[in-house]
Amino acid sequence: MLRVEIDEDGKLSLNKIETGTTADPTLLAEKLKVIFDDREKTSVSEREVVIMPRGEIKNEDVEKLIENLANVKASPIRVIKNSF
Repeated sequence: MLRVEIDEDGKLSLNKIETGTTADPTLLAEKLKVIFDDREKTSVSEREVVIMPRGEIKNEDVEKLIENLANVKASPIRVIKNSF
């Protein structure tokens, strides 16, 4: 499973590796594209991404992130919000 975390400052991480910010998600998109391309070469069709917001995150930032993930053909995209 691919897990994207977004913190209160808009920093993004992919499976605990820093991958840019909500203001510039280019690095995240590039990494996901490479992962999906590698998976496709090995006949793995899994493209699920789980977004895990940490702290108080603006809805606009989450929506922008979802849009960027959709642009690299991530699917399904799930958002898991914790109450703590």
